Amino acid sequence: MNHPIPTIAIHGVGRHEPGEIEARIKGTVGGEKDFDLSVAEFNWDQYVDHRSVRSLVDAFKNLQRVCASFHAVATTALKVRRDGLDTRLSEVQLTCCNLLRHLIAIVIATVFGIPAIVIVVLLPTALLQIAPLWPTRELRWFASVVVPVVFYLAAALVVSIVALGCARAVIGRSFAPVRSAITCAVLTCLVPFLAVVSTPLSVSWIVVGAPVGFFCIFGIFVSVLEWLLPDTPAYTVWRDFVIAPYLLGILVGLAGLQALRYLLAQVWHEGPIKILLDIARYVGEPGYRYRTLVQLAAFIRDKQGNSESLVIVAHSLGTIIALDYLCNWSAGDPDRSISLITLGSPYRRFFLSCLPGVLFDRRLLNTVGRISARYHSFRWLNVYRPWDYIGTSLRLTDDAAGADRSTRQYCRLNGHADYWGDGKVLSTIKVAWRSLPQPTAPSDVPSPGYVPTVDERGRSVEAPHFPKLVGALACLSLGWMLYSFVGQQSELVKTRAAIDERGVRGEVFVSHREIPDVADELATAHEFGFIGEGLDMPPYQLSPFLPASIAQQRLDYRRLEQFVRGNCVLERKAAWFESERFLLCASKEPIEIAYLPLASKVDFYLPGFESQFYYRDIPSWFLSPLVGLALTSIPAIPFIFLTSELYAVFLSRDPSEALIKISENLTALSTSFRRWWMRLIRKWC
Repeated sequence: MNHPIPTIAIHGVGRHEPGEIEARIKGTVGGEKDFDLSVAEFNWDQYVDHRSVRSLVDAFKNLQRVCASFHAVATTALKVRRDGLDTRLSEVQLTCCNLLRHLIAIVIATVFGIPAIVIVVLLPTALLQIAPLWPTRELRWFASVVVPVVFYLAAALVVSIVALGCARAVIGRSFAPVRSAITCAVLTCLVPFLAVVSTPLSVSWIVVGAPVGFFCIFGIFVSVLEWLLPDTPAYTVWRDFVIAPYLLGILVGLAGLQALRYLLAQVWHEGPIKILLDIARYVGEPGYRYRTLVQLAAFIRDKQGNSESLVIVAHSLGTIIALDYLCNWSAGDPDRSISLITLGSPYRRFFLSCLPGVLFDRRLLNTVGRISARYHSFRWLNVYRPWDYIGTSLRLTDDAAGADRSTRQYCRLNGHADYWGDGKVLSTIKVAWRSLPQPTAPSDVPSPGYVPTVDERGRSVEAPHFPKLVGALACLSLGWMLYSFVGQQSELVKTRAAIDERGVRGEVFVSHREIPDVADELATAHEFGFIGEGLDMPPYQLSPFLPASIAQQRLDYRRLEQFVRGNCVLERKAAWFESERFLLCASKEPIEIAYLPLASKVDFYLPGFESQFYYRDIPSWFLSPLVGLALTSIPAIPFIFLTSELYAVFLSRDPSEALIKISENLTALSTSFRRWWMRLIRKWC
């Protein structure tokens, strides 16, 4: 009586019921005469940490995990090298790769940090009335100069990585370094896209639905109040935030996220995105690979017992796990025979083509020879579909290392999914099983490929901490103030030259009064009016606390005020509780004015009252920028924090302790609010 042969089916998530794989394998291969199988299923996907994004820190950890995996794969591809010059060129490649990572992280952080830049850098200058909020000329320069420079720099780094790969290929007389260099460059550039694409699949609807639902309910409530009480300022102040277009935009965004989630789920389920993420996780996280192989080794040890034969059937990444176990992990057994059946294996398309020398030797025959030398016998059957975008022919027959069999399903376009439940695949295995060749074990055991160790760590990359980023933005803000002031003075000089060249000179009467400052009701501002024949100018207002403003730099308001108040006519007599300074006072004598009649109405200057520097303004020169910067930095803190964390995450650094604490507090607050809301609903209903 023959004992059943232990058979290990290595699989991940798929469209099959528990026990279905065991039944199909027994009914196909195990149905042969005198060939009984004892099938056990090993689901490697259960050792993956499928973290659902239910908090802010979960989202950042998910991004960090994806970025770290792909960056590790990109650099691992370059670490397969020889001694001597090849090693030095590889180090230069790794340096270029790290520079490219930093450049991409800076670009991403800058894009997400635009609100912080606007609030901290541009807004203080606008509040001080030195320059407008949106510097159109500088933005055009940035778009025409800085953006191309960043693009060309990234392109130069990519070209350098590939060029160094070509040099290594010439030295080593192998095309493998070129493929590794291309893989490194492509993966490094695609990390942001892959991270963003993978995130919506793990987002919990509690995270998305709670704020969206709140804003929708709030918008409907305020819209109804505005409809019922259209003239109440307390409600109309929200008009710009809750009218139909904004509410409709929120709902459309929610529907779009749902559609994106559905589409990505279709691609995710045994699709290219999931396969790519699985491979990156297995190669890029040595700890994850270690845990998987430890569990597989214990599983095989428990199932095979004292049997002299072992059959391993694996699909997709499971084929890599099986080969890694046989080639690099297991100590081998010269008394045991191994039969391996791979279905849709990414071994050639991903490892031999894109990651040559990683985990396995660059030559397939050496990998087969290494396994054959560790066991009594080794047979390998590879089955693939013609339109499988992951698996393909491994050319086992050409290398006399096994057998390749195509299912010849040319009409099946979704070629990678559901190998286990496809009768054509199983019948192909059944026909080819008995005719499997047995490769001859080599006299010398080939060396394995480059295997990342569990303790291996990438270079420590320190992202700027939150205080450093705040300091950098503050310095940039002060620098922008200085630059804007210099540009303001230059424009005033040009304007005055244009007025002197083609302007009009005349005489005007001047009126003056003090008005409440729009920035502070406790402070006052000055308002001047210019009345003259053929001159129609709006009231000219300026704040005495903003000496760097363009309004103060155009004229000397102190001397002008003294001139008007020294000889003027009040509009009326002041009451006992009024101050004459708040009454309109018109000068009795005219002053000279020069202006451009066809240009803007503020393109003028007063020849007798040009701006001067006063020592009493020194505190305002220093305090006004600092106060404005401090006030604008407070609302920008969340955006600065987000920018710092994103930069760190895309450099594969773990989220900070501050983010973890903030996330825990927000989660606790959300939980408390949800419980209160549910109690309220139960009470009402």
